[in-house]
Amino acid sequence: MAQFLSRLAGARVGIGCAYHFNIILALFNIPTVGIYSGSYYKQKIVGVMQLLSKDTLVLSLDELGLEKI
Repeated sequence: MAQFLSRLAGARVGIGCAYHFNIILALFNIPTVGIYSGSYYKQKIVGVMQLLSKDTLVLSLDELGLEKI
């Protein structure tokens, strides 16, 4: 686990689909693209990322659609 966190801390950017992974990226001050699906996760991820990191882009998988990815 320590090796994983050490390598993660050296990342220049992160892409996360998991709520807690996005929080870890924000705590390491890593610019992040957070991807969520559904209204429940929208309010969770948008709220916490506004508090923790201004360098986060939060995207809805439901609104993006495969043709826009």
